[in-house]
Amino acid sequence: MVVAGLYMKKFLLICFLFSFYELALNYGTGFATLDRGMKLLARFIGLKIFKFSADTSYGVYLIHVPLLILVIRLLTLETPFTGFSPAWRFLACLAVVFPLAYALAFLAHRYIESPGIDWGRNIIKRMGRKRS
Repeated sequence: MVVAGLYMKKFLLICFLFSFYELALNYGTGFATLDRGMKLLARFIGLKIFKFSADTSYGVYLIHVPLLILVIRLLTLETPFTGFSPAWRFLACLAVVFPLAYALAFLAHRYIESPGIDWGRNIIKRMGRKRS
């Protein structure tokens, strides 16, 4: 498996280099096209929704399971919910947990994580000045 992996890595590298060479040689604008594509991708990734998702992802990861357990427990106390089909129960839980998890993660990022990051940066700056 190791030998096959080494040869596969070389094969994929050769394919990538050959494709890049063909793009640059045949079209003459390969680098410009690649540059335009990278700028478009960077602009797309720079949208506010992606920044929000990146800022809140860890908080959502930590918060969603306890929230899900709580919501399922509260919804199963009501008898109509238990009569729903599994798909409708999933959608109902999703409709409740998704906005709550992101709202709590945003608040945690805004009022706990960001001040903690700033505090840590200040400590590191002070430690750097004392050593100099």
